[in-house]
Amino acid sequence: MPATKSKYSRTDPSLAASSIFKVDTSGSAAIRHSVLHGAYASRARKGVQKTLRVDQILSETSTQGPPPVAGRVRGATCEAAKAKFLTSSKKKQLEQMVIRKKHRSGISSIDPVKRNGTAVAIKPPQAPAGDMWTEDPSLIPIPVITTKTVTPIKPPSSLKPNETLVEVVNSVPAAGLMAIPLPHPGQSYNPALSDHQDILRQTLEKLEEEQQEVDKAAEIKQRVTKGLKLTQAKSPWEICEEAVGNGESDDEQESNADGGSTLKSLAKKKLSKKKTKAQRRRRENEREQMQMLALRKEAKRVAHTLHELPKLVRRLTTAEQEAQQVRIAQKAKRAALVAEYGLRAVRGGKPKGLQAVEDRHEYQLTEDLTESGLRGLKPEGNLWRDWSQSNTRRGKLDNRTKIGLVKGQRFQKGRMFKEVEKHAWKNFEA
Repeated sequence: MPATKSKYSRTDPSLAASSIFKVDTSGSAAIRHSVLHGAYASRARKGVQKTLRVDQILSETSTQGPPPVAGRVRGATCEAAKAKFLTSSKKKQLEQMVIRKKHRSGISSIDPVKRNGTAVAIKPPQAPAGDMWTEDPSLIPIPVITTKTVTPIKPPSSLKPNETLVEVVNSVPAAGLMAIPLPHPGQSYNPALSDHQDILRQTLEKLEEEQQEVDKAAEIKQRVTKGLKLTQAKSPWEICEEAVGNGESDDEQESNADGGSTLKSLAKKKLSKKKTKAQRRRRENEREQMQMLALRKEAKRVAHTLHELPKLVRRLTTAEQEAQQVRIAQKAKRAALVAEYGLRAVRGGKPKGLQAVEDRHEYQLTEDLTESGLRGLKPEGNLWRDWSQSNTRRGKLDNRTKIGLVKGQRFQKGRMFKEVEKHAWKNFEA
């Protein structure tokens, strides 16, 4: 194969086939002295800078890479033949190797590093087909709204799922869940007479409900106080005996009372230290009678308790039913809050902004209205209070006090002035 000029080297092809280094086989006079003589001769000439062969080889190696070898020689048509067999994945990988993306730019640029492969031309992104500024807006396709009329609301995981709440939330349409609830028309500065009467009715119902709660609490407190006074001087056994009863008839109670009096009289008597057989027998009989009496009373008490058991079960069943009705009412109230204010009313325990700010209805009586049925402005109204209450009710203001450093604040914890007593004169001799 004839020697061709390699594209990896710029040297003469006649020098490419020659060996770089020579082995000294014929003695020092043939090579070594001639090399040394040539070096000395080049240095001896003035004005002529002739580099050595070694320096020339090293400089070419450093600038152009290693010299070509026989194994790296490729034909002129080898690259074209190789490109025919490239797969799509390999071609994409080569493109990614060549192309780099500029910093903070979406347009790819060609790698500035010189590579042996061919640079890949990148097409810029295609411009939109039509101009949005000159196009007729009626021709622009409007996307079809596929959302349902019911807004899907996922309750928080802290809430226990209940049927009433889920049913109310799913039944409320999208327009019903408002971010800011509308105020009552009767709270306007110029309300209609029907709206004014409606807000008066709501205020009356609210006041009646509060008064009922106060009366109920006072009644419970009165009963508890009365019970404490009655049971203050009695033992728990006496209280239970009065509530349950001993279950004995009057004749038995009288006989028991006589027997108890005889026992007390016997206990009060001074007995001699040395008892006779009759005394010991009498004492044993009395002890047996007392044990039998205690067993009989216990059996009657158990029988009376079993007799009263159905009534107790009925009372417990009634109390459980009442508690269940109260729970259903609480769920309905919670669902009404969700329907009016959204889930923010019941999320995180207490409703945010609904209980912190008291919803006080400002109202006037009918005789205080003007002749035309209009209510005048309130110059004494506190606009700052109205604004803060409105924003707190809507959840835009936090009702908690801010904790943290305030610029220019002097009277904080650990930042107050410390009062010390300064002595203008001190008697050191004392």
